[in-house]
Amino acid sequence: MADVLLIKANSSHLHQARIAPPLGLMYLAAALRERGHRPKILDMRIRPLPPSDLAREIKAFKPDLVGLSAFSVEMPKARELAGTIRREAGFSGPLVLGGPHASAAGAAVLSEPLVDFALAGEGEIAFPRLVEALAAGNRAAVREIPGLFLRENGGVVSTGKPRPSADVNLLPHPAWDLVDVPAYFSAIRTCFLKNRPYMPVFTSRGCPYGCIYCHNIFGKRFRARSPENVLSEMETLVRRYGVREFEIQDDIFNFDRDRAAAVCEGIIRAGWNVKISFPNGLRCDILPRDLLALMRRAGAYFLAVAVETASPRLQKMIRKNLDLAAVERAARDARDLGVITIGNFMLGFPGETRAEILETIRFACSLPLNFASFMTVTPFSGTRLAEACRKDTAPGEEEMHFYRTSHNLSSLSDAEFFPLRRQAYRRFYAGMHRRVFGSGAFRALALGRAASHYIRMQLA
Repeated sequence: MADVLLIKANSSHLHQARIAPPLGLMYLAAALRERGHRPKILDMRIRPLPPSDLAREIKAFKPDLVGLSAFSVEMPKARELAGTIRREAGFSGPLVLGGPHASAAGAAVLSEPLVDFALAGEGEIAFPRLVEALAAGNRAAVREIPGLFLRENGGVVSTGKPRPSADVNLLPHPAWDLVDVPAYFSAIRTCFLKNRPYMPVFTSRGCPYGCIYCHNIFGKRFRARSPENVLSEMETLVRRYGVREFEIQDDIFNFDRDRAAAVCEGIIRAGWNVKISFPNGLRCDILPRDLLALMRRAGAYFLAVAVETASPRLQKMIRKNLDLAAVERAARDARDLGVITIGNFMLGFPGETRAEILETIRFACSLPLNFASFMTVTPFSGTRLAEACRKDTAPGEEEMHFYRTSHNLSSLSDAEFFPLRRQAYRRFYAGMHRRVFGSGAFRALALGRAASHYIRMQLA
């Protein structure tokens, strides 16, 4: 039995201020507890401890192992945390980095002298195995854990590709009791929506589409939890924690339409009267009106329409191959059904022309969307887009954010490209009264936060 401290890194990045419960660590903690270990979670975003206080917490808990989770943009802070853990807390045990950055750049992580291991991919099976192998001093068992990067003979060794959980129904539900659930209800959340008691939920993992800019943390095979499993988790959250909204975090909730419909029908039968938001979990060219209407009846009120580009050439290049006519229909259906929408667009793909950027802006403005984000294409480590880009175009960690990156991969000069991005916002929100106020979408907004978001985008 081991005592394991799990820490979620924070970020000083302006646009990384949104805070959601750390589902990844909560799943890990549940898996550890199921194997008899004693996990503890510290979320430095919700409780940003100064180094001296963090050191005291670590000394009091006396962990056998510390796990750090970080996005790429959070790595500068993760390094600071590692320094505090080693130097101020005097922790000399194993320090493991996991999460999106470790999954994208596992080998590079071990250039950090304070980190002993990097764990890529899903950790519910691999991480408890690592904890137990280290506790037993069994180095051979460590080398048999897929998805791990470790130092050996003066170099970095990979144990092979991570293996996703074969049956996600067998995973324990997240350890909600190890975080301060109500604290997240008042924290700034996704998409500048009003705060209410909510919880993010993964109902599936993996996406079979091959978009070159996207992560591969969960693999390219769609693995869905059963409707019964999902509804059981939701019922606990409603009854035990008073949750009134579910934020579906799937890569592609509607890939299996029958399963998506069964989840919605179960929510309707339960009579919970909850809200549902989809900040990223839908593909809108496979979203028929009847399924969207059922989602609306179940409580869906907000969804993201991920278009990326309106250029047919670029749709093929990025391997998304979105049916733009079907997306237009879905956006109209959402408007007709009273679902608030935000369009997500990406500007600055490698070789993208001025005409293609303007085509995307025109398409965005033509859709009956309430909001839009025009993000700068960022070649995140571990994606096929990053592999296709030259090393001298790779952004540093501090730029690993699609709202603030200063990189421009398009065919335009910086002097042409960045004003076009600002122009996209001005043109789209020229119809703000109709899109936001005339539609009634403003009722779901924290208006001050939304205005701040728009101003930041103009200054980016």
